[in-house]
Amino acid sequence: MTSYRDWQIKEYQAIDSTMTEAHLLLEKTEVASKTVLIAETQTKGRGRESRSWISLKGNFHASLMIRPDISENDWPLLSFVSALSVGRTLQKYIGSNNILNYKWPNDVLLNSKKIAGILLEAEKSSLNNQNWLIIGIGVNLIAAPQETSYPASHMQAETGHALQPLQLLRELLANFDIVERILKTQGFEPICKEWLASAAHVGKDIRVNIKTSHGSQEILGRFLDLDNLGRLLIETPEGVRHALTAGDVYF
Repeated sequence: MTSYRDWQIKEYQAIDSTMTEAHLLLEKTEVASKTVLIAETQTKGRGRESRSWISLKGNFHASLMIRPDISENDWPLLSFVSALSVGRTLQKYIGSNNILNYKWPNDVLLNSKKIAGILLEAEKSSLNNQNWLIIGIGVNLIAAPQETSYPASHMQAETGHALQPLQLLRELLANFDIVERILKTQGFEPICKEWLASAAHVGKDIRVNIKTSHGSQEILGRFLDLDNLGRLLIETPEGVRHALTAGDVYF
């Protein structure tokens, strides 16, 4: 184990999933607050809705384990903190000819292609009953999966930069600390403002697939805004407004 700033870093060559390992650690051992797991490869990486996350060597696969010093009701806002941390970290490498956007609820796009994804899961430690938040972050650095539901790419293809995962990790952790501090001291408003400034298709028509008790539903409408809980506000052509907590957005 190594350390950076006040983060404890556990490195793995190959693992089934950093998210799964984080949950297991909380079941069997004491974990320092602000621990991060990073793996060269994952055999069972996963994203939202238990979807498979293809984990190719040379890409970035990490899980941050924290005990946020904010109300648990506000923990979902750390998805936006994480997205901005990724965006701020990558921004210095993408150049003026490339465009970085955020796609609600948890993706980072580069030139309209998915380059990073974020996953939040809560867990209670079996040893001391403390509540933890595990933040999974995957970034395509040198390779991207093919035949995905949304176009994907990687940093090297889009920018020519071949970033090293550990280099990215240190810069990302520094940015995470900065953005999380903004959330703690100033609230969600400045986070929301920065995210919306680079949000994909804000003010434009989108469609959102959401899960319902009867299966799924597609909502078509204009992406208006985010509310103070990070919910997507969408208005249908009939003038009906929805505040969505989760869903898959398509343009």
